[in-house]
Amino acid sequence: MLILRNDDVAADTPIEELTKFCEICDKHGVYVVHSIILIGNWGSAQRPGHASWGEMSDAEIKRISGDALFSDNRPVVEFLKARPDGIAVHGLRHTRDQSEKDIRTAKGMLEKLGLRPQFFVAPWNETRWKKSVAGLEFLIGNPHLNEYKEQNPPANGILFTHSWCFQDGNPTWQDLDAWLGRLARD
Repeated sequence: MLILRNDDVAADTPIEELTKFCEICDKHGVYVVHSIILIGNWGSAQRPGHASWGEMSDAEIKRISGDALFSDNRPVVEFLKARPDGIAVHGLRHTRDQSEKDIRTAKGMLEKLGLRPQFFVAPWNETRWKKSVAGLEFLIGNPHLNEYKEQNPPANGILFTHSWCFQDGNPTWQDLDAWLGRLARD
């Protein structure tokens, strides 16, 4: 079974975008793991015209992403509670300075919302973590779906992407549908 990590689900994730993403994944029988950031906006700040997050310090990321809480995004919380998808802690914030205590705190926040996290996905895909972090399975993905090459299927059956990246049309929802359709046939 193909697993597709949907990284960067956050306080600013639009329900319409997430619903469309899940509909396409469901169409192709893909198991989705939503990697959730508990504090800060993420997708809206990733839009074109913004600086690269990878080049920013943790302090800059905290300042720009703000203090919005994922728990306040009730439509997304309720939608995820009703789905059979996997849930992952993607960090208390989307910073490199995550500690195991931060991960435990984020896990507890998700549990209080009625979500059951099973995985931890490092915010910057770092590999410094053990197989299990704060009682969560460390889930690594390779490669980014947008960079997927037909001749190089994922070695471990886990790809990752971001539902927010399809909103602006590069790549498009049709690209996602085509990629997943191709993978489902493999």
